[in-house]
Amino acid sequence: MPVLDCTVTNCYYNKEKLCCRGAINVEGDTAEEKDATACGSFRERSSGSFSNSCKCEEPPENRSDIDCTAERCTYNNSCKCHAPNVEIQGQNATCTTETMCASFCK
Repeated sequence: MPVLDCTVTNCYYNKEKLCCRGAINVEGDTAEEKDATACGSFRERSSGSFSNSCKCEEPPENRSDIDCTAERCTYNNSCKCHAPNVEIQGQNATCTTETMCASFCK
């Protein structure tokens, strides 16, 4: 599983730049560049309150299972990401399309 670094700090699942969700989905079926990808698992933290963030039973791990529909990405193998490191970006995102997989490589 790839090491996941998520800078989308206003995502419900983000805790210390790690993902509490355990697995994410990267979208971008016809993506030719990273801007055409998105984290399909993004969920905006309501009211900007840290009390509305995901409550992890255990600390989040730095590795994540990543399903990926970006068919043209070098790291996509049978709709699974095999990159050693993945960075999801989207500072102040309010919806999925304002996020992206910065590790996309055509």
